[in-house]
Amino acid sequence: MQFKAIFSSTAILITVTSAAAIVKDPHISDFRLYGVTGCSAQNEGVWTVLHSDLNKCTGFNGESVGSVSLTDINKGCKFWVFSDEKCCKGETRVHEGKCANASKRWRSWILKC
Repeated sequence: MQFKAIFSSTAILITVTSAAAIVKDPHISDFRLYGVTGCSAQNEGVWTVLHSDLNKCTGFNGESVGSVSLTDINKGCKFWVFSDEKCCKGETRVHEGKCANASKRWRSWILKC
């Protein structure tokens, strides 16, 4: 009986701790990547931006990105894509619900709030 109580208490503690970790890194935005321009063909999937991703230049992990569409973003936040991997060249702001086509390839992104 005592073992069951300890096991149940431990399980509850793990669940509460896991839930608390999720809450500490809230969702900020989602954007979709495409392999070609036009934001329709070669859908590479959705990238979710969490609070811990803010203000960091982030590469596309080797993906060949021809266009990006910003599906949602928190109020007061702004999203940019870049043509280099250091967020220095080819800066283009992407607005919610819009498509940003690359002249060559997008290589990195940054989101600031």
